[in-house]
Amino acid sequence: MSYLNSNIPTVTCYIRNEFMFNHEKGHGEFTLADVHSVASIQKRVPLFEAFLENGVNWTRRPINAFCWKQDAELLPLSEHMYWDCFSSYIDVQIRERLSGLQADLISITGVKRKGSYMFTLDWSHENRNMLDTNFLKHLNTNVVMYLKWKMETTLFTQIIELYGWTVLGHLIE
Repeated sequence: MSYLNSNIPTVTCYIRNEFMFNHEKGHGEFTLADVHSVASIQKRVPLFEAFLENGVNWTRRPINAFCWKQDAELLPLSEHMYWDCFSSYIDVQIRERLSGLQADLISITGVKRKGSYMFTLDWSHENRNMLDTNFLKHLNTNVVMYLKWKMETTLFTQIIELYGWTVLGHLIE
């Protein structure tokens, strides 16, 4: 199903090798990777696709598989992603007003980290003439945006739920 996958701005970083070997080997080893797309499968976290130096294209890796620095701490997935995908219909955007912004982001455990805006993942229902039976609250409406931030050592996802819910993180320029 082609609608499950969307291109993202290419991000060059490292993939933790244990995520390529079912966590059975490769611990503490890293491979340079170009992360270039995202898969959205309802009831799963967004999963990312990476092209490696050796020509292998690994699909569907969680965000905590990737880091900027090899000495970055491996944090649990819940520290990066709070919610699963709301549908298979995902849109990737770079919001012009947010481009280049820095932020103080607060993780689910209350740890504050600095980051730079990268792009937004946004979900909606595929057809407004069809009954919406997935997790979205309003028919044909974008409800949740995942904002991707480049942190000092790793990637971080900030979730904004629209319609009056709290925004996690504070934007600073």
